[in-house]
Amino acid sequence: MLSTYIIIDLLTVIALFILMLMTLWGDGYRQRLNRIYAGFTVAIMVWLPAVHVGNSLQVSEVTAVTVNYLVFGGAMAAAIFLAKIITELADVQPERRILHSVEWFLWLMVLMSMTPLVGAGIERGQTINNVVFGPMIVVYGVILLAIVLFIIEVIVRGLLAKNQHNRKQLIAIGIGILIAVPLTMIFSYILPVVTRNFTFTEFGATPTIVLVISLYYSVVKHSLFDIRLATVRTVTYLLSLATMVCVYFLVIYILSSLFFGGNGDDFNILNIIAIIPLALSFQAVKRFFDKITNKIFYYGEYDRDDFLAELGYILSHNNEIDLLLKRASHCIASNLHAESVVFHIEGYGSFGSGAFPRQKPSLLWAHEVNQYCDANSITDEVIIIDRLHDKDLKEVFRTTKTQLYIPIIVHDRQLRGHLLVGQRKSGHYAPRDIRVLKSIIGELAVAVGNAVAIRELRELNDTLQQRIEDATKELRASNRQLQKLDEAKNEFISMASHQLRTPLTSIKGYLDMLLQGDMGKLSPTQRAVLREAFSSSERMVQLINDFLNVSRLQTGKFTIHRQWVNLGDIIKEEVALLRVVAEQRGIRLVTKIDQKTIVNIDADKVRQVVMNMIDNAVYYSRAKMTVTVTLAKTDRSVEFIVKDRGIGVPESEQSGLFSKFFRGSNARKRRPDGTGVGLFLAKKVVLEHDGEMIFESTENKGSVFGFRLPLRQPRSKNTS
Repeated sequence: MLSTYIIIDLLTVIALFILMLMTLWGDGYRQRLNRIYAGFTVAIMVWLPAVHVGNSLQVSEVTAVTVNYLVFGGAMAAAIFLAKIITELADVQPERRILHSVEWFLWLMVLMSMTPLVGAGIERGQTINNVVFGPMIVVYGVILLAIVLFIIEVIVRGLLAKNQHNRKQLIAIGIGILIAVPLTMIFSYILPVVTRNFTFTEFGATPTIVLVISLYYSVVKHSLFDIRLATVRTVTYLLSLATMVCVYFLVIYILSSLFFGGNGDDFNILNIIAIIPLALSFQAVKRFFDKITNKIFYYGEYDRDDFLAELGYILSHNNEIDLLLKRASHCIASNLHAESVVFHIEGYGSFGSGAFPRQKPSLLWAHEVNQYCDANSITDEVIIIDRLHDKDLKEVFRTTKTQLYIPIIVHDRQLRGHLLVGQRKSGHYAPRDIRVLKSIIGELAVAVGNAVAIRELRELNDTLQQRIEDATKELRASNRQLQKLDEAKNEFISMASHQLRTPLTSIKGYLDMLLQGDMGKLSPTQRAVLREAFSSSERMVQLINDFLNVSRLQTGKFTIHRQWVNLGDIIKEEVALLRVVAEQRGIRLVTKIDQKTIVNIDADKVRQVVMNMIDNAVYYSRAKMTVTVTLAKTDRSVEFIVKDRGIGVPESEQSGLFSKFFRGSNARKRRPDGTGVGLFLAKKVVLEHDGEMIFESTENKGSVFGFRLPLRQPRSKNTS
């Protein structure tokens, strides 16, 4: 039968092997600590069986010697791997460098220990084989003892270090090492070397089970190796399979007892009956144990999918950078159990949740971090502060109580940000947490970039709005000033028009007396000159009346005084006055006037409109052309039209023809002294009479100007 020590050592090997498989599950092999532990497990799996095989009298002498080589080499390799595990957990830089510098020598000693220099041979004893030591056995023992003391020193230094996030893991494993390693050293090497009694080696490796227990305790209690996911999956499958097996045999037993009297001849039929429902229900059983194991192993922990969904919702539904980063930091802090989570966006300030660090990032701090990230090509990475090699930068991070740092780079380094994650409230950040944080870096950068762009757009809009308001105030002030100037201008025009009209009326009267012969007989030449002067004075009076009417429009004093008159008589009088001018320019005036056109109008203002349209037709027509003046009556209106074959109005300028002071480009060349108010006033007068303008024109082919006035009783309106 197997001895108790062999059974315990066998259980130790199995437990270590299962733990190794779980550490390497999925992407676990990518973690440096997991790979080191795999090496430690392989070394133990070589060492422990070799101890019992080498001690056995049942094996040949050659086999015993060869296996003892594995005992010495496996023990030394296990010690080296254990030192590397402790150094990784403690993360004490001086010891890490020491181990790295002498590691080649230690592996050389492993090879040396697997030679006759350490184990020269064996001697058959009564119960076990005794080892004949070689000349280097003392050196081997000293190096092995030095490694053990180094491990203990690293544990102590790690526990005394500030901000040690693996403290609980170090304590648990340290207790296992302090119990297991000294006992193993005493029973496996010290006592056999000193007393030459090798009976102690039979149970010398058994204390290793204490180290295994401490490792499992660190895994379950303090998340060592971050293999809880693998553990959960393993336990779930084992429980599911065990449940299915138990149910299977129970169903077979019940069916066999009830229907076949316990006869096993119909086992195949029972097997089919039991297997089918069990296969269909396997997933349901697995989901049941998934829930139970998750509650046990992940009690108080966050669900990765729920965390990512919550953070994704925050990043996609918040455009204000302040609110976005505050909510994101609170989400990260609450799920990762971080004491503080601080975002620092250069140019926009710091935003965070939890206990803010006493010293917030400064511009100098950010500059140093940016230089470090650029020099090391760090973009989408999570930096663990305790593993930084830059002492100065590491100290800066520690003053802000930062344990994890994530650079946030937006728009190809045009905008830089920093995410500082403080210490965990309990335990340490597992590789699972690091992977989750790394998966959100890109989404964070996009959300920050969008929020910054929206803020800049809003600031630009606010600036533009302020400028618009300032410009509007200036325009209003300028407009008020212009209105005052316009009022002064209108008053001046009105006053000047009144003052000029009196002497012009006198001049016109005297010229009329001369033409009538009241001052004596005139020669034909004198009469022609005086007639031209009389026509010019008449035109001057009309211009003054136009300016006076414009002034009245501006000041609100333009009024319509209606009376019943014959529009045909007014048109005949105006044609007679302008016929002289037409004859002088070689223009033929043709009239078609309906005499029965009694309308209720302001005769003076309509007369002015008629005179303006006929005068324009005469002046803008070429010699030997005809201007036709027509007045026609319908059932509802009278229609006055002046048609010429003159220069016309360019099509591109027709839309502004009836505006104040507007003149066509060809009209300005033809008649530079025009004012551009005649048609403006004409339209105003016609509209005040409830009429409408008539206008058609083709450049270089002529124009049609006129108006249409209603015959019905006018609406009650006296002012404009």
